[in-house]
Amino acid sequence: MSPEFRAPAPSPSTSLLDALFEQARAAHAVYDPALRFVRVNGAFAQLTGLEPELHVGRTLWDVLPTIPPALVEAYRSVLRTGQPLHNFQYAVEAADAPGGRFHRQASAFGVCDERGAITALVVTIEDVTAQVLSEQARQASEARTLRLQDLTSALSRALTVQEVHEVVLEEASRAAGAYAATLIVPVDDATLFVAGATGYDDEVIRPWQRFPTTGRFPVVDAIRERRAVYATAAELSGSYPDMARLLQPRTRAVAAAPLISGGRVLAALTLSFEDEQATGPGHQAFLQAVVAQGAQALERARLYDEQRRAHERAALLAQVSGTLSTSLNVRVTLDRITALTIEHVADWCVVYQPGPDFDHLPPARQRLLPVAVAHRDAQKIATLQALLRRYPSDPDSPISNEHVYRSGQPVFVPALSPATIDAFPSEERRSMIRSLGLHSLITVPLVANGRTLGCLGWPRPARNAPSPRMTCTSRRKSLTERRSRWIRRSFTKRQP
Repeated sequence: MSPEFRAPAPSPSTSLLDALFEQARAAHAVYDPALRFVRVNGAFAQLTGLEPELHVGRTLWDVLPTIPPALVEAYRSVLRTGQPLHNFQYAVEAADAPGGRFHRQASAFGVCDERGAITALVVTIEDVTAQVLSEQARQASEARTLRLQDLTSALSRALTVQEVHEVVLEEASRAAGAYAATLIVPVDDATLFVAGATGYDDEVIRPWQRFPTTGRFPVVDAIRERRAVYATAAELSGSYPDMARLLQPRTRAVAAAPLISGGRVLAALTLSFEDEQATGPGHQAFLQAVVAQGAQALERARLYDEQRRAHERAALLAQVSGTLSTSLNVRVTLDRITALTIEHVADWCVVYQPGPDFDHLPPARQRLLPVAVAHRDAQKIATLQALLRRYPSDPDSPISNEHVYRSGQPVFVPALSPATIDAFPSEERRSMIRSLGLHSLITVPLVANGRTLGCLGWPRPARNAPSPRMTCTSRRKSLTERRSRWIRRSFTKRQP
């Protein structure tokens, strides 16, 4: 306290005002024109944590060093102009405050002497934290409702599974307030596949296109336990160490929620947040609503895709029938039918036929050779051909092309897990498999009149089994090959 400062002594006539001042629930303070404390009541002392008498003579910023500069300037404006200050709102950081901040509201007016000069400033401080938080919650609720409406509208326009995936990634992550998201699809019980991502750099996602369910990740638990998992960055270190090592610097919280329909997990959405509070109890209900919307749309799109594929298969059979009835050239027929197959039901397709002296060799030396190869991506045909040529199947394997040919039974390999791919000793082979995106394989025999003429192989999603329509298609191919060979032999016999 400066030695020249003297607080004015109260007169007896102010006893009533003194009582009101002291007993008021609102915080009151009186300053001199230099913004030094003259007097404070008990409520104000509670705000500062000092006894009332310890305020007297000290400056405003000495007692309240974190006071906003804008509020100090507003007080000075009242002292300078005489215009009162009404409802100036500001926030004070505090560890024990809801949300880390107390919200307060200041009002002030000047006290003039008989000459009209302002000799004191009376300030009232009210705590409006509850009102501010309530208003913020109302606005946040309205914003979430609008975001949910936008998401619903966007999902209603998405027809296919791929389109729903894109909307869920972009719109659902935006609605939830996440800066990044991934959509994970179960390939089988042991493997998960990253169907899409947003907000992450490619180098972050690339190594995790496929990963096993044995890792300690929130999304693994979310899919296995069919529940949403929420965790802050600090909690991840203890519960999910595999995930903690991969966190981006800006991640403060994550959420992983399964998209469930009909009791089946269709996918799982993972979200990364910059705000640790984004996965708190107040936000989880909204996140669940977002996920529920995505699950409904994904199930609808799945049914739509199934119906579309059924139409495509019907169209394929019609085109195959036309091809069989118009072409007698084996090569042309096979090339045409493999092209139709990748157009309608697969990314790629291979027809295998026995190599020279197949029937006269022991099983360990028998080989089926690829005689027709097709791929949706023309640039990958050479890679597929090289993979088939350099790394033929093992004739003794129960899932080999040769086994299918000899047994006459189709084989469905549900998934090539990352561990299976990594187990191949050749880096070239592993690279080829990854570039082709091999994840499952179906091989069926080509049978005509009880005789197996070759095999047809193509990849399919892991949860799909060979359809009766495709068995029919493979048998039609066999019949055309048989007829073409008979006609070729007939012409050969007639040659002089």
